[in-house]
Amino acid sequence: MEYVMIGLLAIGAIAILALCKKRGASSIGAPYKRRVYREIENIQHVADFELPYDAQSEQAKKLIKSDCNFVNSKYPKRKPLTPERYYNQLRRAYNAISGVGSTNLPYRKYEVYNKRGDLILEHRDYGTQDEMFKRAMDYMEESRMGSYEDLGFWETVMAIASGTRFVWTSKGVHRGIEKLVFGATSPPERKARISYLATPQKGGVYPEVFAHRIWESVYDGEADDMDILNGVLEAFRSVESVKQAKQLIIDNYISEHTLPEYEFSDAPF
Repeated sequence: MEYVMIGLLAIGAIAILALCKKRGASSIGAPYKRRVYREIENIQHVADFELPYDAQSEQAKKLIKSDCNFVNSKYPKRKPLTPERYYNQLRRAYNAISGVGSTNLPYRKYEVYNKRGDLILEHRDYGTQDEMFKRAMDYMEESRMGSYEDLGFWETVMAIASGTRFVWTSKGVHRGIEKLVFGATSPPERKARISYLATPQKGGVYPEVFAHRIWESVYDGEADDMDILNGVLEAFRSVESVKQAKQLIIDNYISEHTLPEYEFSDAPF
């Protein structure tokens, strides 16, 4: 009888072990698995994910710290996260699904809901290429900054994009792009820039005249127009077409509105 009882106990122990193995993560002692989006949900009612950690309210920081401490307690062998680094992890995950955070460009938002009223799709419309270009031009007009050479460069790029044409050849005291930029006859370079070239008779502007206009209109003669001219000539070196000028302005506009990335490579999920 005693041997039968020992046998039954052994069989019972084996059965319990098998059951625990089958249950996997739900069994006692299973490793903790983070639920990042549940963590985001927990703090989103007090935290603003469009703001960095330092700009959060004291209430939000308190909750972030509490949740951070909880996560750290589940990973005692890992290097503890600071509340700021923990928040940046969540912010990065939030930005990845929300569309917010990569840029702060203006947009129109469209939301699609299912029959239960759940939000199933959020679309952010940043406008057509032409609309983006117009906003980029407005932004560039309002935010002229940098050196005199920068001013000359961007004023020229904007002029090319807006339809201003420039003179390629030289005549008398007036020097064209060819002589000022390339120093010698250069048919391939002229062909590449044909979209913004014209003769003086058809409205083409000489580079030095254009640089002097910038000097007069923006700085009222306070700067050396040679600095501005250097920027003007650099624009001719860099930009080969009206299309490229427009894209350069849009790219700069997007770059100026791009928010910094937040690293969370040590995230345990």
